[in-house]
Amino acid sequence: MGRQPRKRQISCHFCRARKLRCNREFPCSNCTSRGVPCPEPQHAASPAAQRPAAKKAAPKAGETDIQSRLERLEGLLHGLSKHLEALPEQPQPTAVASFEPLAPQLPLPLKVQSLTNDALRLEASCIVTKTSDSFFSDSIVFRACPIRSITQLSSYIFQDLSSEPTRCIWLPNRGEAEVLVDKYLNDLTAIHHIVHAPSLKKMVTLIYDSLQMGTQISLGLVVLLLSILAMATYSWTPLDDEKKVFQDFKEANSQTLCWVKAAFNLLEICQRNAHNSLECVQGLTILSIAIFNLEGLSPRGRTTLARAIFMCRELGLHRLDHAYRDTLFEHYPPLTVLTAEVGRRVWWYLIGIDWMLARFPGPQEGTYLINPEHMAVRKPLNISDEDMAEGQELVAKPIDQPTSMSFFLQRIRVTEIFRVFSDRVPLEKSNTSAIRYETVLQIDAAIDSFIQHEIPAFFTMEAKSLGELPPNHPQRSRTISIQRHVLKIFVNGQRCRLHLPYLARGTVDPTYAHSREICLKSARLVLQGQQDLEKVDASFACTRLRMGVVAQSIFLAVIALLFDLCLVTDADDKVARQQEAEYAWKILEESEVQSVPVAKGMGILREVMEKYRIPVPKVNGHGQQEIVINGAHAAIPLRPCTADNMGPPPGVDFGKDHHTGEDLEGQISRMDLEGVDWDRLFWGLDAPFI
Repeated sequence: MGRQPRKRQISCHFCRARKLRCNREFPCSNCTSRGVPCPEPQHAASPAAQRPAAKKAAPKAGETDIQSRLERLEGLLHGLSKHLEALPEQPQPTAVASFEPLAPQLPLPLKVQSLTNDALRLEASCIVTKTSDSFFSDSIVFRACPIRSITQLSSYIFQDLSSEPTRCIWLPNRGEAEVLVDKYLNDLTAIHHIVHAPSLKKMVTLIYDSLQMGTQISLGLVVLLLSILAMATYSWTPLDDEKKVFQDFKEANSQTLCWVKAAFNLLEICQRNAHNSLECVQGLTILSIAIFNLEGLSPRGRTTLARAIFMCRELGLHRLDHAYRDTLFEHYPPLTVLTAEVGRRVWWYLIGIDWMLARFPGPQEGTYLINPEHMAVRKPLNISDEDMAEGQELVAKPIDQPTSMSFFLQRIRVTEIFRVFSDRVPLEKSNTSAIRYETVLQIDAAIDSFIQHEIPAFFTMEAKSLGELPPNHPQRSRTISIQRHVLKIFVNGQRCRLHLPYLARGTVDPTYAHSREICLKSARLVLQGQQDLEKVDASFACTRLRMGVVAQSIFLAVIALLFDLCLVTDADDKVARQQEAEYAWKILEESEVQSVPVAKGMGILREVMEKYRIPVPKVNGHGQQEIVINGAHAAIPLRPCTADNMGPPPGVDFGKDHHTGEDLEGQISRMDLEGVDWDRLFWGLDAPFI
């Protein structure tokens, strides 16, 4: 028997043409280094392959099984290809098709990949540029002095006789700043938790240590501090006077605009110096909250909010959890595990405000800036600040366990529901009169499902169940108690607003009877939540009416109860409704002198009531007092109370000067609540539930 010829590997075409030594691995090393294609050559048929089939050895059993399976697979693929050819061709959008992954490709040679990256970088070099550090840069200095003297000091100082004046930002002394930061952490972060408390306290120490040593201070740190000072002075109450920082709460409240102005002055320097930092984003976010509380949905507040969103993108916060966070042209600032989690809090808080603003009258109505398809950021963890430390793994708790982030996460879910509302309503039909009622019912069903099935049990517990828990139980903590009632006010305020335009129709058209029922029920739950909130903590109770999330919901509840009062014809029912309206009106009058947006809304509400001859409820007592100080902190924050028996709290005397049914009988026939301009009325008080 003759010796079988050895099958010899053939060199590639390029190596044979250039007479190079080929390693005969395809692609070979010569072609790879030169960036040329290296197809595997087709081998000539071996003599063994040319022999007659009869002389071939019989296949083994294993080979036969493999061959039969391959034949079946080929048959399936052949049938599938015929089925696909029979289907009508569906044109794909060019933008989508261009991003679809192609068939697997061989790895590009290093030279080819380098050339491709260089070409893309050159193409972007004339578009994506870095800001010059010295082109618009400006200098600023920071000084500290007693807080009560700051309003009398100049914003510019001379550092030497020959130079121009330098802008100066005056900060309170270290001890005063620490008191104001503690005020912010104790009374305000329960609702908008976008900071890490231990890190914030370290930041204050760093700022004042730098001031003492004369070293440079990061502009973002001071922006955050100034914004916190603005919110702390805005929420200062008579109970805080014992801290001896200000002469009284009026002096503290009067300083709010001073800190807002200082923050804007510093932000101007930040913009000139192209400064971007996580602390600066936090400061912009808190500053927008302060402006919304001071002015309502003003252009200044919307611009500040948009600036915070755009700075987040500059920092890469919109792609925190992307597989490749850095792009070819942008290397974002590195973040630790802790700062990345704080970044998620800030980003999702901005998302919530942005999506909610789309449902309010104004230039932003029907639109939002952050598309959920254009970001890669997971939701923040359900974890308290004390469980977060630098260099440690962050372990989230189950959603049914209370943390300082519990309200935050539920707020995100509500804003997601209303984003769907915005997506379903075309821009040209975003006004109240053009929205399809079926869409309203669908959104209401989503809210109802959220209330019934998604809210954690510790946010819906009654006073009896809470009383059975130990006093130090997390579900009875001050923070969770505040969040429990604010969430109740927030969600029901949203639901009341959704159905308010259909309140009057529900009295004459059974189609809208559901809206009337839900609107009134939600209004009563808002007042119940407000009443329970008074008992949680004396300090927060004094602040609650200065917060948009509470004041705006109460405003909506008053509108619903007051207008429905004028539609009721039953005399007995009218007396009960009258007490509800008087109690709600009393709260609104208290809020009017504490909140500029509420005062503006009250002015428009009085105009509407005068137009339709709706009598103003009369209440006894001092409805116009500036701050209502409640009693001591109750051991149990809740008491048994339902929406059906909601009325004035014990001890509130409305006197005998009520409007009787006969007094209002003649007014009902002259009312046309269908003609109420709901959009204008909503415009009167549209704080973004912050």
